Amino acid sequence: MTPSRSPSITTIQPNIIDSSIVIPSQQQQQQQQQQQQQQQNNKFKIDIRAISFFSLFLFSGVANTLLVQLIYNNISFNPKSMLTNICIFLGYALLSFFKDPTKNINNNNNNNNNNNNNNNNNNNNNNINTSSAATSPTNSTYIQLGTSTTKKQNVNHIKYILLALFDCLASLLTTIGQIAVGSGLFQVLFSSKIIFAAILTRLYLKSYVSPKKWISILTIFSGLCIAVFKFSTPSVQNGDNNNSYIYFGTFCVLFAAFIFSASHIFTESTIKAYDMKPYAFAAKYGIYSVIVCIFYILTVTFYNRKEWIEIPIEQTSSGDIKLVLLLFMILMITSVVRSSSMYTVLAEHGTVSMGVLYALQSIIVFFSSAFFLCDPDHPTKQNQCLSPPKLLGSMIVIFGVFMYNKANNLKQIQHIKV
Repeated sequence: MTPSRSPSITTIQPNIIDSSIVIPSQQQQQQQQQQQQQQQNNKFKIDIRAISFFSLFLFSGVANTLLVQLIYNNISFNPKSMLTNICIFLGYALLSFFKDPTKNINNNNNNNNNNNNNNNNNNNNNNINTSSAATSPTNSTYIQLGTSTTKKQNVNHIKYILLALFDCLASLLTTIGQIAVGSGLFQVLFSSKIIFAAILTRLYLKSYVSPKKWISILTIFSGLCIAVFKFSTPSVQNGDNNNSYIYFGTFCVLFAAFIFSASHIFTESTIKAYDMKPYAFAAKYGIYSVIVCIFYILTVTFYNRKEWIEIPIEQTSSGDIKLVLLLFMILMITSVVRSSSMYTVLAEHGTVSMGVLYALQSIIVFFSSAFFLCDPDHPTKQNQCLSPPKLLGSMIVIFGVFMYNKANNLKQIQHIKV
């Protein structure tokens, strides 16, 4: 008789869940997905905004260049009369009547950052299971980072006056230098702004300029040199005095390029230091520049009014005079667009990036001038036509701009990772 076997009992061990591993709930997963989607939307908005202002900067710069050229082609005003300069500065001053979109965008970014920080804090609280009292200092820290606690101050009026004086002086030196050295050499010398901007950014703003950016800057400068390889003949030919006049004109152009670069650096630092909106700064700068131009016109231009203004008008038909008046009005309107885009680019992207845009603008001016102003049979307008050096130099400049943009994007990605 076989003994009865007792039934075997199989014990099932319960799953031991590590308390340190917390599976996110469905609500937390949805919050994370919403945060990722919101970050992608914000990045897309920022990219569209940057492209829009870059496009406006290039369009208004090309338009202003062509408009000024057309004005002097129809009425041979002396460029030292500063009639076009005061028209441009009036456009800057008119920016005070427009609302600055930077304020709303900054507030939205701060709100989004605060929302993201709050959501991250809530997730950390759920995962770590700590008390809300321990995490409250973290919340307050993020709130302080999202909002400015410093008291805003007004920029001293003397700074605006000095900035206007130096910019008007640079405009005058630019005109004198262009007459002395010719348009071809002038483009090469004046493109040194991008190099001055990089040096001053490193020395004054203490901003790091990577080697890749330096390589792209030198590539852009080399492309501009090639684009104007065939220099135009200077307007003054006085035998032995010709070389000295060219040297003087070269000094004027280089000094003007340095002043403009220093002016942009000062503007960038002032906007950031005083937490100013770009439109407000541009409008005040335009008003003070108009005052300086009026003083110059009432003194220097008025003294030379016969030669600089009255004789050219007498030699012009009534139809051309009406056309020039219309061009002055259009120039004032495009200057409003110019100032809004230029100072927004300065505030958000810096002086070096704007210098790169200036180089790209020069290439666009080459092609626009060839389309609108080229005349192979005209002694001076034939220089506006396209040539093999211009095409080769343009391709090099565009390649340098892409190099700079790639280096800039790499820096932003590294900054985000840190």
